[in-house]
Amino acid sequence: MEMQVVADARSGGFAEVEAYIDALRFEKLRDGLEEFEKVNILRARAAKNPKAKAAVARMDEELSKLFTVERSRGDSHEDDVRKAREIIRKTAEAAR
Repeated sequence: MEMQVVADARSGGFAEVEAYIDALRFEKLRDGLEEFEKVNILRARAAKNPKAKAAVARMDEELSKLFTVERSRGDSHEDDVRKAREIIRKTAEAAR
């Protein structure tokens, strides 16, 4: 079996796998950009609305605890991103 894998890799048999991985990376990048834009919209709302301002302040505090240099070295990224999305979702609801 190992020889088959090597032969497939040399003949370009993994092109589909590489394309799939590239698509996943692009999807994750796009998702991150969408979340970043949501945070920017919430911060703009906070400048005009006291209720939103308090919610965004809580969001910023919670996100700052998730995204630290120390945590970036671990393997908890997927869980951290899920938590961050939930924090952003709750903030959007509170800031309405």
